[in-house]
Amino acid sequence: MELYKSWQGKNKFCCKGKLMLGPDWYRGVLSATLITFLVIISIIYPCNFFLENDNPAPMIIQIILLVSTICAQFKVATSDPGYIPKQIPPYISKTNAALNELIGMPKPIIFHHNGNMVKMKFCRTCLIFRPPRSSHCSLCNLCVEKFDHHCPYIGNCIGKRNYKYFITYLSIATCLDFSSFAVSLAHILEKEVNGEFSNEIIPSIIVIIFAFIAMWIVFGLYSFHIYLLFVNMTTNEKIKNLWPIKLFGPYHRGSCMKNILYWLKSERGSCQFKPHRVVSQYEDESPNFLIRGVKFVNKLFQNEELSEKKLTNTIMAGQTSRDNSFNMEVNRID
Repeated sequence: MELYKSWQGKNKFCCKGKLMLGPDWYRGVLSATLITFLVIISIIYPCNFFLENDNPAPMIIQIILLVSTICAQFKVATSDPGYIPKQIPPYISKTNAALNELIGMPKPIIFHHNGNMVKMKFCRTCLIFRPPRSSHCSLCNLCVEKFDHHCPYIGNCIGKRNYKYFITYLSIATCLDFSSFAVSLAHILEKEVNGEFSNEIIPSIIVIIFAFIAMWIVFGLYSFHIYLLFVNMTTNEKIKNLWPIKLFGPYHRGSCMKNILYWLKSERGSCQFKPHRVVSQYEDESPNFLIRGVKFVNKLFQNEELSEKKLTNTIMAGQTSRDNSFNMEVNRID
C-alpha cells in the first residue's frame, strides 16, 4: 500500500508521492507565471537595451534572480511544512482505549515556560494533543508544527520545516523586484537623456508600475517576517495577539540578536510523514510506526510483555513528538 493514496489531508501528490503540493497549488503557479512574465518583459526591452550598449550586467542579474526565485518558490511549495500525523486509520490502530478516553475529555495540557502559561490543545479533527506553537490548518486539513500561516501566493502551509525556505524565497523575490524596477527606470532615464522617447519605453513603464505594486506586497511581507524573527513570534501568534508584551513572551530569548541567532542555528527536524513509502499492512498492525520510522516492535521482540510495553510507549510518545519522546518535546518547545 502506498501511503499517499490514503492521505488524510487535502494535499496533491506527484511522482508517486515524492512531491507533495498544497491544496491550492495552482495559486503558486499563477504567481510564478506572473513573475516570469514581467521579468521577461524587462529582459527583452530595458535589459536588451543595455546589452546593446555593451552592458550585459542587468540582463545577467535579472536572469540569475529569476531562476533563483522560481527555484526557491518551488522548494517552498513542495516542502513538508511540518505536518503532524493524524491519530485516525490508517495512521493509528482502531483500538486505543487511552485515546478514546482523551476524546471524551479533551482538556488542554498547561505548563509554565519563561513565566507564561503554555497550552497544548487537543485537536478534535486530528485527535492529537498539538505541540506548543502548532495549529490546525483548515485548508490542508492537518496540524502543522510551529504553524506560521498558509501562504496564498505559494499555495502551501508555512511551518517549522519550510520557514527558512520561505524567508529565502522572500529575500530573493525582493531583490528581483527592486532589480526590475531599477533597470526599467534606468532605461527610461537613459532614453530621456538622449532625447529618444518612443514606444520602446512603454514596456519599461509597465514593469515599473507592476514592480512598484509588488514592492508593497513582497517587501512589506519580507519586512514583517524579519520583524517576527526579531521577536521570535509566528504570524499566527501575532494575529491572535497571544503575547501582547512581546519582550515577556515565552519564546523571546532576551534580545533581537539572540532570537535571530537561535533561529539560524535551529534545525528543520525530520519529516513525520513519508507519503511515497510502501507499507506492508498486517492484521492489527498500524502503519503509523513505519511512517514515523519506528519499526513494529511485536515483530522484533519475542517477549510479549516487553513488546507491549515498547508499543505503549511508542503510541503515547508518538502523539506529540517526532522524536518519540513527550518530555523532549515539552523541553524543546521553541
